[in-house]
Amino acid sequence: RRTVSHSSAGISQNGRICNVEKIEALLRAEDAAEDRILDALLPVNGGLFVDLGCGNGRFTADAARRVG
Repeated sequence: RRTVSHSSAGISQNGRICNVEKIEALLRAEDAAEDRILDALLPVNGGLFVDLGCGNGRFTADAARRVG
């Protein structure tokens, strides 16, 4: 999973100050959505899971953990 480990006061990104709590909340929401998608696909321990057209592989590691 992703983590942000900067001060909550903000970080500079492309010349902007970003609210770290807001970034972390967005990342947690994205992770929760990914979990719901994988839950719907029902990958089971010992099963077969094919990640076709995996793009950046954002589901690949979590799916691999679920199927073992």
